[in-house]
Amino acid sequence: MFGLKDKDTDQLWWSYRETFTGGVTPVAKPSDKTYNLFVQYKDKLQTIIGAHKIYQGNKPVLTLKEIDFRAREALIKNKILYNENRNKGKLKITGGGNNFTIDLSKRLHSDLANVYVKNPNKITVDVLFD
Repeated sequence: MFGLKDKDTDQLWWSYRETFTGGVTPVAKPSDKTYNLFVQYKDKLQTIIGAHKIYQGNKPVLTLKEIDFRAREALIKNKILYNENRNKGKLKITGGGNNFTIDLSKRLHSDLANVYVKNPNKITVDVLFD
């Protein structure tokens, strides 16, 4: 489960209120096959520089927030994103009937957080640096 904090914490006299957007994706069935999902990163000439695994499982759908979070996490841990002036770029999710582009210099908008990525076993996740 992934969530986004949409608003600052409201303090009332006796309590606090926080607003999150989040959700749960459908559970995989035993008949769903396991697959791996990688994020590939490319230079300005669209040449693949490298790739890192971001998911291994058998969920029938993933959310944009889950893919965005896992891709950024892998790229940051491996000192690729937000390192050596690589602060801008696009995360492109294509294939399997999907076509999404996420700006890596900005936070994923909460309206897109719960959008399902269909057929995640057939998608390609690419990062194109500016």
